[in-house]
Formats: sequence, C-alpha cells, structure tokens
Amino acid sequence: MEGKDACVEPVEREPRILVHTTPGLLPQSKETQPGTVAEITLDPTIRFGMFFLALGCSIRLFREGLCPLLIMECTHLKGDYVGSMFLAIGMDANNKICPIDMGVGKSESGQARLRGCIGERANLTFVTDMVPTIEFAIRMVFLNAHHKLCARHKARK
Repeated sequence: MEGKDACVEPVEREPRILVHTTPGLLPQSKETQPGTVAEITLDPTIRFGMFFLALGCSIRLFREGLCPLLIMECTHLKGDYVGSMFLAIGMDANNKICPIDMGVGKSESGQARLRGCIGERANLTFVTDMVPTIEFAIRMVFLNAHHKLCARHKARK
C-alpha cells in the first residue's frame, strides 16, 4: 500500500476521527510553547472547517528580531480536500527564514488571525504570489501595510 493510501484509508473510513483527536494536541502545544495561537473550527455538520497555528516562539521572534517583512503563500487544495493551505514566513537581516503561521481552511481567512498574533507593525510589507484573495485580505486586515508581488511568480506569468 502506498504511503498516502495508508494514511487516507483510515480517515476515509471514519472522517471525524481526526477532528475529535487532533484538538487534544492544541492545548498541549499552547502549554509547551507559551504564546502559541492554535485553533480548529468545525462547520455546522461537525466536520473540519479551519485549522490555524502560530507558535509562540515564532511570534516573539517576528515581533522582536525579524525584519518587518512577511512572505505569504497560498496553495489551493483540490479533490477531496477542497480549500486553501496558507503559510506566512518571516525573514531576518541575513535572509534566513522562519515560519510564522500556517493553516488550512476553506478560504484565506488566516490574515485576521495573523494580525491577532503579530499586531500592527510600522513599515510591515507583505510579499505574495499573485492570488487576488490574499491581496484583498491583506488590504482589509492590515490597513497600513505595504504589499508587493513575488518576482518569481510575476516572471512566470
């Protein structure tokens, strides 16, 4: 059996198994990493709705030591797992990267949760791929932030 099939098969048999077992990990990550923001929401049918995770150490590092620059990436999931997977990455003065937050949901709703974690910051700049919904969400949530497009994504299009 392929690796993916070995993981997917038990979930397909009991689709709610992860929703009921995974939330136990969230309080544990909050205890071991003070300041961690972790959330799982369910839709009205009590199925997976959204997952968001920002580790406390990453939040503190961004606030205290990283450049005011966030690189946002969003990948649209297809097939059985429709939605979006998003990731925010910070960068230090030596161009080393640090993941700030990550999530999976039915839309790019992580920006509001990200703002709750990092707050407003002077000269905050976002670099994103060319997904218009991310740009719109950034403009709505981070009112004073700058937005630039990733040169690699721009060159490809």
